[in-house]
This record gives sequence, structure tokens and C-alpha cells, in this order.
Amino acid sequence: MPTGTREIAGDRPPRYGCQDRLSFTVGRGTGPRHANDRNEKQPGSACVFRADRAIAGDRPPRYGCQNRLSFTVGRGPVPRHLMEFKNMESLNLLVFVGTEGIYHEHAGNGQFLTKMLNASDDIAATFSQDYDVLADGLGAYHVALFYTDVGELTAAQETGLLRFIKSGGGFFGLHTAAASFRESEGYHGMLNGFFNGHSPYMDFTVTVSDTAHPITAGLSDFEVTDELYYLKHDASASRHLMHAYDETKDETHVMAFHHTYGEGRVFYFALGHDLAVLENPSFQAVIRRGVLWAGRRI
Repeated sequence: MPTGTREIAGDRPPRYGCQDRLSFTVGRGTGPRHANDRNEKQPGSACVFRADRAIAGDRPPRYGCQNRLSFTVGRGPVPRHLMEFKNMESLNLLVFVGTEGIYHEHAGNGQFLTKMLNASDDIAATFSQDYDVLADGLGAYHVALFYTDVGELTAAQETGLLRFIKSGGGFFGLHTAAASFRESEGYHGMLNGFFNGHSPYMDFTVTVSDTAHPITAGLSDFEVTDELYYLKHDASASRHLMHAYDETKDETHVMAFHHTYGEGRVFYFALGHDLAVLENPSFQAVIRRGVLWAGRRI
């Protein structure tokens, strides 16, 4: 009787530190036709089921027996990149907008971003302002994009978010995400960025400093009208992708960077004050690519 085990893993990280595994056995037995599916909870596993199904056609089987397929679908710590399946499903994105700030139209801008991202064939974006999703609802998503300002995280919400990223979920912090949850040290340690002021609302040039990265590949320097953010940031802990020169202070500041946090990818983009920049084609390209990169699709 032939047997086989096939492990299937994608380019994206597993949720909660595991990958899908399919084990199966194909053989011939004497079981009855059209046996009912049987689901059994496997000891020691929260997400494994087993099914045995006898399969028969219109004609009788040879030698008085029928084909039987028994298989187990479960989740376990299998190696990544065994098979490519990153194009088999859309990337599920949470656009989280929670704010007590008064200087940005976060809800309207967040809905604009959600609509823009949903125009992509490979992204399924959901807009939310529900803080409770951070504690126990992130398992439905591959990436969380935070467009937030000020606010507070409960211990359960911060723990849920950081656990999600450490276990392989993606995080995208946009603009005021660096000015959010100012008492949450774990959050800012993950982000590696803390708001430290900004320039006047003005025109400036965003310079691409790393043209080899998937987020910036083929992207030219571009002009924007926005606030130029200043951050408390450990430059040695992240890889910089873009920067901008502030002529009002004769200083250069990082505009985009990335790093890993546990098994997850973290990307921060400092632009995003209002529709003047949200409608900029280069800005939109970075948003789409940043989401896909955080979700390990590029």
C-alpha cells in the first residue's frame, strides 16, 4: 500500500508560529462504500482534525475492495519555502484606525486607504476602529496597518499585538503610528520609532536611499506636501529605505525603515498627514508594496 507525507508551506509566515501540514495515506481496503466523514479531535493539538472516507465509483471495485483515502490536516513547525503558494489567496489586511488625536482626519483617511488597497487584486483590506480586535482577533489577518494617534493600549491589547507580530504577522506603522500609545514601551520597542516633533506642513523631497529593496525597487525620488517627521529611533536596529532633508533645520531624517520582530516583519513610513499626500502615486505605491512586503508576498 503506497503511503506519503506532503508538507505544504508558503512564502508568508505562519500564524502563531506554525505552518499548514498535510499528511495522507492512500491504499485499498474493504470498507463500505460512501462511508461518512469522521472528525476526531487529536490529543495535544488545538487545530488538528482527521477524516477517513471510502471512495467508490459507479462500477464495483476489483478484488472486492474499495479505494480509501485517509488524511490528517494539522498545523506544526515544518520548514518554510517547501512549496510556493503565495498567489493562492489574497493577503488579509487590517487597517486599524484608533485615535484621540485632533490634528488628522484619521477615519476618513483610513477609509480612503482601505478603498485604495482593496483595488489591488492581491489585498483584502478591512477597516476597523475596534481596539478589542488587537487582544484576540488578529489571527484573521496577515498584516496589521496602524494609522493611529495618541490613544492607549490595555495590557491585553498590547500583548495580543506583539504576540501576533512575534509569531509571524506583519506590522505596518504609518505616520502618527509613531506618536501613538506613548506609555506602551513594548509597542515602541517593536516599532523602533517614537514621535519627536515635525516640520511645518510644507513641500519637500523624499529621497530613495535603498533602490534594491522590493518596496523601493524602481521608485524615483518624489515630491510631497506633508509634515516631515522627527523620530527617536535606533538607526542601527533597522534598515533605512528613504529619507528627507528639512531645510528649516538643516537636518536629514529617515522617512521609511524596516526590521524584523521575532518572526514578523515591521515596516514604518513617516508620511501620511492628509489627502494631499495620500493621493500621491509614489506614496500609494509604497503603501501597497509595504503591505505586501510585511505579509511576505514580495
